[in-house]
Amino acid sequence: MIGGRLYGNYLISAYLMIKGIYVINAVGQLFLLDALLVNDYHLYGAYIVERLLRGQDWSQSERFPRVTLCEFEIRRQSRLHNYVVQCTLTINLFNEKIFLFVWFWFVALALVSIVNFFQWLFRALYWPGQVQYVRKQLRAFDTTQREPGILAKFTENYLRRDGMFIVRLIGMNMGEVVAGEVLCGLWNNYSPERRLIAEKPGRKGLGAGARQNGGRRLENI
Repeated sequence: MIGGRLYGNYLISAYLMIKGIYVINAVGQLFLLDALLVNDYHLYGAYIVERLLRGQDWSQSERFPRVTLCEFEIRRQSRLHNYVVQCTLTINLFNEKIFLFVWFWFVALALVSIVNFFQWLFRALYWPGQVQYVRKQLRAFDTTQREPGILAKFTENYLRRDGMFIVRLIGMNMGEVVAGEVLCGLWNNYSPERRLIAEKPGRKGLGAGARQNGGRRLENI
């Protein structure tokens, strides 16, 4: 998976790396708030859910207390009198709801990002699934039966991981019909001569073939 443009996996590797950063960001936000609030905030939502399941009052939280003791002084004549009274922290009524929503939001983002990361990782690594996707798309536009070996070479040596990644993105954002048309165009461009070039291992063969095709085009011009 770690390669580059030569190996045809530069785009998918960069995409998966960004997905991983999304996961780190979502989880890191929880622990960052934990460090700022200093009250085990990363377990706050789990604590609330546990109290709800037990049928207890979840609004009484040690992390955001609503009642505390306030100490203040009152001057009477020339003397200061110290008083300690019970007072209400109304701001914590709002902080409690806000940070509870933020906790569930970050957890949901982290879970969705993790699931999406592994979905794309599986698609990138599982070649039989890629070949099956190409076969299904080509069959929708052309009923010609093609040998599985040729489709496998077309997918692995010509499209490679970056090509399949772009085709799948087209299918997700513009529809499977457009993705099928793109694949049909690529298949028509996959001439017998190009097949021999693509199936050769290494970049030298590919570069030589590309130069030969370019030279022939210049001669035709």
